[in-house]
Amino acid sequence: MEIRMEALTSREIEERINQGTDIAVFPIGSVEQHGQHCPVGTDGIISLAIARGVAEKLGALCLPPLWYGMSSHHMAFPGTLTIRPEVLGAVVEDVLESLIHHGIKNILILNGHGGNTASISSACAKVRYRHPGVFLAQSSVWLALNDVYEGFPPEVRQESWPTMVAHGGLFETSAVMAVDEGMVKMDRARSAPVDKHVLATDPVMSVTVRMQELSDWGSDGDPRGSTPELGKMFLEKSIEIIGAKYGEAIKNFPTID
Repeated sequence: MEIRMEALTSREIEERINQGTDIAVFPIGSVEQHGQHCPVGTDGIISLAIARGVAEKLGALCLPPLWYGMSSHHMAFPGTLTIRPEVLGAVVEDVLESLIHHGIKNILILNGHGGNTASISSACAKVRYRHPGVFLAQSSVWLALNDVYEGFPPEVRQESWPTMVAHGGLFETSAVMAVDEGMVKMDRARSAPVDKHVLATDPVMSVTVRMQELSDWGSDGDPRGSTPELGKMFLEKSIEIIGAKYGEAIKNFPTID
């Protein structure tokens, strides 16, 4: 069954909703540099791939991706496009309101870029306040495998999971290769320290930084062992985990009108 919302007609979408489809998956990425080896669409490419897999698993509609995100901290690097946090929040809010208007009551946002998180959370809070009978959730795709990382084969693991999901690192590079290997320039991939990245994103004391303060190369981590096969494993496992956690969450947090 076709799950891509952009590929369906208005009447098909209406029929699908009337037949009981009440979940939509909304992928959000960014257009920003990812070092010298990954495309600027990396975050959107990954979030869309996972969103489509999760939508199939849940029997949901998958929205077209929102490609633009809050990427001002990457503007020192060519190719980065950014929108203001309040603009991103307003767009997300309007998309959510549109879905609700047409009868979609359960919405999962698949976020592929950390700079978007605050705006998405703000939009969800505002919409949920107005629509208490709607179930809203968001998943940051780079966190999906954190709990199962230690179970990966030794040859796959790097120093730590934060090292693997560093900007343009093994996770992102491999995931893009799984979608379209030709978009990645592995001859330009290089290893870069992640110590500042880990320090800046510490949950106890996060720091607002610009990417050039973390890496003059534009990426960090070590992507040199990336392969399409590894990326396929990352994507499939992420889809499995996110789909299962969403199912558990929607069961345990029933909405109240």
